[in-house]
Amino acid sequence: MQIALFRSHGALFLAVFLDIFSFGLMYPLIVGLFDGPGFGGHVTAANRDLMMSLAFALFPIGAFFGCALLGDLSDALGRRRTLVVCMAGLAAGYGLMWLSLELAHVWLFFAGRVVAGLMSGTAPIAQASMVDAVAPDARGDAMAQVT
Repeated sequence: MQIALFRSHGALFLAVFLDIFSFGLMYPLIVGLFDGPGFGGHVTAANRDLMMSLAFALFPIGAFFGCALLGDLSDALGRRRTLVVCMAGLAAGYGLMWLSLELAHVWLFFAGRVVAGLMSGTAPIAQASMVDAVAPDARGDAMAQVT
């Protein structure tokens, strides 16, 4: 059962892994970015701390609004298309963050954090996809596999 579940839903597991991994990876990088000469080297300590707090807060704020919108979008467009939109949006958000490092624009970094947060709804969509794909008596096990 476990191997068959992974074969049939491996892309879902990969999408959720990439979303959660990229979320967790950013926290130590943000601290180094704002504590070092990157974005925090030319501002006062209070402004640096404010910018770092904003960088931490923008992703969950975007996720708060994005998950509700993506849930409705997945009902309208379908789960697979919405997951593709989420992955493309995450790539665009992290691309904006990379571009902000190259151009040294902190506001572009903040925009990338918001875009990544808005598009970070892969886990609920993957859970809904698993619920749609299995029998009613196996739904709890299938949802546990995603989380």
